[in-house]
Amino acid sequence: MIKKQENVNDSTVSDLSDQDTIITPLQDSGQTHKNGFCEKKRMIMLPSTSILQFGSYFSINFQSFVKEQLMDSMHLSNNDYSLFVLIPNLPCIPLPLMIGPILDSIGARLGTLVFSFLLSVGLALCMISIFQESFVWLVIGKTIFAIANAGLGVSHGCIAGKWFTSKGLGVAFTLSSFFCKIASSSSGILFPQLYDINNNLMAPLSLGLAFCLICLVLSVVIFVVDKNAEKQQNLQLQEGQVIEKYKFKFSDLKKFGVVFWMFVIQCPLMFGAFYAFENYLQSVLIHKFMIEKTLAGELVSIPYWIAYTTPLFGFVADKFGLRIIFFVLTSLLSFVSVFILWILPTGENDVIVYISLVIFGLFLSAMCAYLYPSFPLLSEKELLSTAFALGVSSKNAGLAIFNYVSNLILGSKSEGYNNFLLFYLIIFLVSLIISCFIYFYDRKHGSILNSATPQRYVEYLAEKRNKINESCYSEEEDKLTS
Repeated sequence: MIKKQENVNDSTVSDLSDQDTIITPLQDSGQTHKNGFCEKKRMIMLPSTSILQFGSYFSINFQSFVKEQLMDSMHLSNNDYSLFVLIPNLPCIPLPLMIGPILDSIGARLGTLVFSFLLSVGLALCMISIFQESFVWLVIGKTIFAIANAGLGVSHGCIAGKWFTSKGLGVAFTLSSFFCKIASSSSGILFPQLYDINNNLMAPLSLGLAFCLICLVLSVVIFVVDKNAEKQQNLQLQEGQVIEKYKFKFSDLKKFGVVFWMFVIQCPLMFGAFYAFENYLQSVLIHKFMIEKTLAGELVSIPYWIAYTTPLFGFVADKFGLRIIFFVLTSLLSFVSVFILWILPTGENDVIVYISLVIFGLFLSAMCAYLYPSFPLLSEKELLSTAFALGVSSKNAGLAIFNYVSNLILGSKSEGYNNFLLFYLIIFLVSLIISCFIYFYDRKHGSILNSATPQRYVEYLAEKRNKINESCYSEEEDKLTS
């Protein structure tokens, strides 16, 4: 970021690492520094960042697809399963809040490398636990994996946000989301099938570990390219310019506007609720709709298959804007999907169940295109890691709470499926109300985020802060003169 320039979101790519600030002499304050190296390497960074999270998403929710099989093979009770989905998410609530400011200081590229390595370590421990039938090691391995996944999500968001413009931002995020959905959907088919073939989780987890190692290689590529981009930028610096490390301050939280905090609240109500719902969906399909165990596990992956439409939503966002309108429709889709499952009578209703899961998949697609990809439009670039950390932390908090409550509602024999569905119906209704509030708030303030140039929102916040500061300064001067 070049000091004296407020429009940080209009740069083609981040000309420096995200933790640096250039302090220039007064006569050079109007100059910009284009980095030709970055322009050439974006075609390397786009596929690298898009595939970076494939390994983590392939295995992060494996328990959703083989819940009943996992409980049988590891001799787990419903309470054990509840602890298995609860404990790994608990450290992921506060950790992103620390990871964000740390990444703002050390750089996101190092974060991608560290967390990609921890993914492989965590999944390897899960494999050891399956071999030894150790519930404790299973929880430890999944906890490390979940922490690494959360950290990698923050790092990825920052890397993508600093290498691509507001116009290309939707494409970058939706391509990444697209590959994540390929990972999740294929996992939903491969985990149940490979489990049936081998009667254990070693084969699907081995495949997951291979994907994690591939992502580790990609993180090395990202590290090298981003480091070289910074070196090239340093060579372009003119005499008299000094690089000063950015340091996070808690007062920086005041730079986030009302809409940003509404999006943070939506993270647990949308993403957190989605994954918690998926963790127990197999039991609902088995006990309410009388679907066979293996098929029920495969049906849980339907939303991930439908989520292949995510790039289409991203294209619409980049081309036409209308982010907030589609965000409202996103919340509506989640409500409609769960409402259909809730009102259906107990028994075989395969066609209607499929339709509901397809709608739930459209909800996931739109959510991936309009929730996290909006964060770079709501945050100044030097606070981007912190912004994503707040979103990921709130999502994990919601996921942990919803997982625990879901187990209590379902009961030991999974007979509370209607109350379970009603619980999520209320959650998605609250999400819909908040989305409507965001729409009317943005409309009241010029419909900036709903326009085709939403990057102006950061400028709007900066101008608003400056006016407030000038007003306070004028009042103080009046008091002194009087």
